[in-house]
Amino acid sequence: NAIEAKSNLLWIHVVFSFVYVVLSVVMIKHFSIQTFPPPVHDERTVMIENIPEEKRNAKQLKRYIERRCNAVQVTRVTLSYNVAHLNQLNQKLYCIGEALNYCEHYQKEYGKPLTVSPCWGGQFCCGTLDAITYYREEERKCRQLIKQEVLRVLNSPQNVVFVQFKTERMAQR
Repeated sequence: NAIEAKSNLLWIHVVFSFVYVVLSVVMIKHFSIQTFPPPVHDERTVMIENIPEEKRNAKQLKRYIERRCNAVQVTRVTLSYNVAHLNQLNQKLYCIGEALNYCEHYQKEYGKPLTVSPCWGGQFCCGTLDAITYYREEERKCRQLIKQEVLRVLNSPQNVVFVQFKTERMAQR
């Protein structure tokens, strides 16, 4: 039943292997394009850097650009902000929410509350607290910090502005 070593039928395996590799490459390329579409470049948007602190106002910048450049229409001015600390606070709030959900689930499942020791020294230093009460208070504090941080961030835009014009031609001017 075995094919002889010098048989021409053995070449079929080689041909099928090459066809399989080519077909695999085509399929991978086809599906990777569908999964990750190429980025869209907006040719109407221009990034402007080094805006002085006193000039970081969207309405003033729009008026200034339209006044200085004849026949140019600005459709949007977007200020940039440093939101790194705000992102950290949001991550902390998410973790607090997950801990609170776990504590509530635990109490519902086992009928007894969890306790936490919020100090570095554990229960020897400051004792234990009800976990749900502790995490609700932490959630309230974190939400308050987020509100304060949002106000701080909005009152201190960065020195980079994105200006969107009505047409590409206007952006090139």
